[in-house]
Amino acid sequence: MSRGLLAGREGVEEVRSRTDIVSVISEYVSLRKAGKNFVGLCPFHQERTPSFTVSPDRQMFYCFGCGKGGDVFSFLMMKENLTFGEALRVLADRAGVKLSRATAETGSAQKVQEMRKALEWAEEKFRSVLGSDLGKECMEYLRSRGLTQEVISRFRLGYAPPFWDFLLRAAHHDGISEEALVDAGLLTRRSEGGLYDRFRDRVIFPIWDGMGRVIGFAGRVLKEGEPKYLNSPDTALFHKGRHWYALHLAREGIRRTGRAVVMEGYMDVIACHQYGLDNAVGGMGTALTADQARALFLLGGEVVLAYDSDAAGMQAAERAITVFREAGGRVKVASFDEGKDPDEYIRSKGKEAFERQLEEARLDIMFLYGKYARECGGDRVAIKEKIVPVLASLESKVEMGEFVREIASAMGVLEGDLRADVESYQKKNAKTRYEYKKSENRNTTQHGMTLRPGMAGNSAIRTGSGIGRNTTDSVPIKSNTASVKGSLSGQVAGREKAEEGLVRALLEEPDLAVEVREWVAPEMVKDPVCRRTLEIIFEYVGKVVQNKSRERPGIKAETVLNFVNDSIDDEEARARIAGLLVGEELPGPRERLVKDYVKTIKKARSLELEAELKRCEASQDVERQALLLKEIQELRRGLG
Repeated sequence: MSRGLLAGREGVEEVRSRTDIVSVISEYVSLRKAGKNFVGLCPFHQERTPSFTVSPDRQMFYCFGCGKGGDVFSFLMMKENLTFGEALRVLADRAGVKLSRATAETGSAQKVQEMRKALEWAEEKFRSVLGSDLGKECMEYLRSRGLTQEVISRFRLGYAPPFWDFLLRAAHHDGISEEALVDAGLLTRRSEGGLYDRFRDRVIFPIWDGMGRVIGFAGRVLKEGEPKYLNSPDTALFHKGRHWYALHLAREGIRRTGRAVVMEGYMDVIACHQYGLDNAVGGMGTALTADQARALFLLGGEVVLAYDSDAAGMQAAERAITVFREAGGRVKVASFDEGKDPDEYIRSKGKEAFERQLEEARLDIMFLYGKYARECGGDRVAIKEKIVPVLASLESKVEMGEFVREIASAMGVLEGDLRADVESYQKKNAKTRYEYKKSENRNTTQHGMTLRPGMAGNSAIRTGSGIGRNTTDSVPIKSNTASVKGSLSGQVAGREKAEEGLVRALLEEPDLAVEVREWVAPEMVKDPVCRRTLEIIFEYVGKVVQNKSRERPGIKAETVLNFVNDSIDDEEARARIAGLLVGEELPGPRERLVKDYVKTIKKARSLELEAELKRCEASQDVERQALLLKEIQELRRGLG
């Protein structure tokens, strides 16, 4: 279903006109100006060199690495896993636009909306309990951890009472469906039948997506009990490996300071924000993932791990370093007093002392060297056995050389000897290293491939006035099988470029379509995306221009582009169109180019028909031969 049918076109246009795509995408990606566009690392695939382009003129984005592209609605739909209706509502709220018409939703989208409603309802229930007599003990616990009422409210903390059916009973009273609560991970099914609350007698930490909408919860026990922390299960909205705790609250602080502070615990994050360190985010209590790492790298600046200083915290930091390295970047690691976690440290030492630790954070490889040195008690052979594989894994020879120099000095060994050990290790493990890189490249290629829709078969032709049409009544047709085959193969690349060029030229100067729609029919275009786009452009122009007038009515390119985007119901097609528009400029005046493109398309079509005519001659299909001859003659007249 097209966007125009899902929501009123007027509402979509108003939201789009009040939304700047650069501003929206900048909340997810660090962009820099490059000519008239902006570029940055792609948020949809892993890359080291920016290939993600945002065009403020077109209000479109495109990645030349993975082929993802579209408009601002497409971006939010892909990045936040939203339906079009949800993306429209988010941007409408952001722009202050009141939508006058409810958007239509598919069955699955309606289910997601019910889940969102259930999660927001549960968040309010947990908060209200915290402020009641039932939540008195929980509130005392939060106060004992040094939290103020302001930060408790900002992080929307709550309390789940020690009942097995608190939410279940409240849902019946408030008209919230049991199915939505199960889907949202708030109710659990008993093996013998029935339902019970997942969270009981726990401090509740709401978990949000990148736009600040609740998608799940974490609960911490107040007393002794296992598990200490309990998260929502993965759902259609919540995936532990994709989200950072409080990222929507930290995003501005990360941009302002040029640093993201990564912490293990929810309380650590909240304490940092309370003390004015609003660039802190937290994991979900599970192993970090490459998706999470890339999300932070995209915001720009450095990443500093601020984990607990005990053995478990140091092990967690080592695992995190591996994940961040595999995601294409490096991090720093801050150290705190022995046995203290960041929450305790900032409350006892204060903000300035904590910031000094962040400033003095060591680069990841040097942190690992220090960790190994302590574990090995200064045994240089044992240290070398641990650090050499780490150094050998670094892809940058310059970076490896810098760390080899620094670590050799710290160990008290010759730099050349340590370098020789690293190179020897690389040679011995060359096959393993090659296979790892090969696998990584294969994944990149898979995500980096721009899928081009398959070619359509022959179809009927509509002829018009033609370009440079002559008045000769008949065009002699000579056909040679070998020459036709050779010509066909030689025309493929030219035809693809012509079809894409024609679409781009008409999107940039839609007035030209008034004449072009009489020169070429969409059915002559082989590429399905280009053909469908031409159909939509011609449809729009037809509504504007009456009685096939050749006058150019001054149609706005922006209006036609928006009409095309809203009429197409396929995101891959929108991405193709975005890629055409943010690519290199067309090589010349549009009016001259479209004539050349039409000639190329018609010539390729003519060659196709000649090949079919030859096959008909062999089968003696006289009726079909006559039709083909007529079509070829009309095309040839148009070629001049």
